[in-house]
Amino acid sequence: MARFLVALILPWLATYSWVSVWMLRCTQGRPRRWLSACLALGFSLGFSSLGYFLGLQLGMSAEAGSFAAEAVVWTVLGLFGLRTLRRSASCAVPGQPWTRDTKLLLAVFALALVLALVGTAGMYPGLSHGDGDAWAIWNQRARFLFRSGADWKQAFSPLFAHSDYPLLIPATNARLWTRLGADSPWVPWLAGILFMFSTVGMLAAATSALRSRVQGFLAGLALLGSLAYLAHGAHQYADVPLSFFYLATVVLLSLCDTRGLGPLAMADGHSAPASPYAGEGGAEPSRTPLLVLAGAAAGLAVWTKNEGWLFLAVVFAVRCWFAWRRQGRGGILEELPPLAIGALPAVAITLWFKTTLVTTGNDLVQGQGMIATLARLLDFSRYGLVAQAVVTHGFHLGKALTIVLPLCLLLLGPAKGRSRAAAAVPAVAAVLLLTGLGYCFVYLTTPHDLRWHLGTSMERLLMHVFPLAVYLLFLYCATPEELGAKGL
Repeated sequence: MARFLVALILPWLATYSWVSVWMLRCTQGRPRRWLSACLALGFSLGFSSLGYFLGLQLGMSAEAGSFAAEAVVWTVLGLFGLRTLRRSASCAVPGQPWTRDTKLLLAVFALALVLALVGTAGMYPGLSHGDGDAWAIWNQRARFLFRSGADWKQAFSPLFAHSDYPLLIPATNARLWTRLGADSPWVPWLAGILFMFSTVGMLAAATSALRSRVQGFLAGLALLGSLAYLAHGAHQYADVPLSFFYLATVVLLSLCDTRGLGPLAMADGHSAPASPYAGEGGAEPSRTPLLVLAGAAAGLAVWTKNEGWLFLAVVFAVRCWFAWRRQGRGGILEELPPLAIGALPAVAITLWFKTTLVTTGNDLVQGQGMIATLARLLDFSRYGLVAQAVVTHGFHLGKALTIVLPLCLLLLGPAKGRSRAAAAVPAVAAVLLLTGLGYCFVYLTTPHDLRWHLGTSMERLLMHVFPLAVYLLFLYCATPEELGAKGL
């Protein structure tokens, strides 16, 4: 158990130290710390899974030797990050003041978190090995990696379904089982729960940083209000971890887009005094670290599920378009290299995995042909089926939220005046829209029976972008403080 705790906590702390350094000048007090902690948890699990897979590929022992090497690497990285964090602490942006309303809403948010944890824990006895694809694909593959020793490559036998699926979840579970010394079923459940609550915390903290604390708590409560999202966190699928990396990418890019745009909103709706966003001589600090982190999050989405390739392409296309509109070709040359550098490790390892270990093709790609694909695209009844499925499964995913969230938009309206987050809204909306359209295009061209395909996967795909939709809504909406300042 000691090795398990070290393998879980040490990478988290080391990653937190570096993420905190890069957050100092773009987020505030406690939102910065919570945002850094949530981002670091998901990143540490993702990076550790890459390291575990590399160790397997290079023939390193899965026992004491690899554990010692991993511990040394994370300790060194953590110490350097902590040293840099201490030296940079004077650049931190001051936080918003706490009011009675925000303290009350914090208590409600904390209670909702506890109830969500109790609810998901109550699901564990009936889902100890996960649901459906969890035990048939993700956990099965993890057990092959853990139990097979030198024969671990048998996990990708063409006899198994979907052997081309990426390995973040299987490698994470196998790594933690290796440190624990047993393939206990609670480990994949814990990993799924950590990703789920990290997504909730990241959503609340990022919205707090860019809008207000009240707005952040409302956004977090909205995501906690989706019982389907919470349930899938306990199902041990890869969809909730994928939603984490989708949201992390967009949040980090939002912070890039809002750097140096002036003071933050105070809790009373007025502007705070200017804070040290600028570097020496008033120059805006570099956006490069956040772009690298955003690229890394998009790359880890590729390492999580095949849908990550679509998201990666959308993110690069959207960033290039907005950079070109803002600064022309120079803007593209400024943004594209850091994003590519961040995404490169996970993308390169995923390609290595797919070209060296996967012997079967993707079922959606293999079933395509020019004539067949064109015939599907010209069958307009398929468009109606896809639209109907989006609405039906969207209502099931959101349930009461399908009424509450539009009502929030109606009552709050758009942000009043010049919102600091306004600069990020168009790019977030573009990523959300294009990713959704990409998913719909896949359904329109699927070689499988369309009704079956929609029924078995649409809700899970909507789950990938649901936190993004909530984030966009609360970025765009006016805060309750702004309405109060206007006397409404």
